[in-house]
Amino acid sequence: ASHPLTNQITTKSAKLNINAELAVANLKIGDDTWLILGQPNRAAGDRIIKYIQEQNLTAQHPILVWSKDIDPVWLEQLQPRMAIYTSSELNPQTKQILRQKQITYYNTALEGEISWTHQQGFS
Repeated sequence: ASHPLTNQITTKSAKLNINAELAVANLKIGDDTWLILGQPNRAAGDRIIKYIQEQNLTAQHPILVWSKDIDPVWLEQLQPRMAIYTSSELNPQTKQILRQKQITYYNTALEGEISWTHQQGFS
């Protein structure tokens, strides 16, 4: 269902879906799906889970990007294949889930920048 705060942009090579109310965006480039979490309100938790389900993101095992700490439940629901966060602080429960699920993760606040291309992946 379309929502006034939801925008979708589609080109030949990419599809971007933005939900401003939830402060989330997902970007599909080829076979890669990225889920970018702005600073969603934890009170929006059930709606974030619903968004993940509606966008069929669980099946796509997206690359998850976030700046502030996220609800570990979202991480459990999403099961990303990779996680990138930009805050120097990481909730111990979130870190534990990342390790348990063997999800590769990067912290750009501590490790510096990373780059990605569709052909070569991350470096």
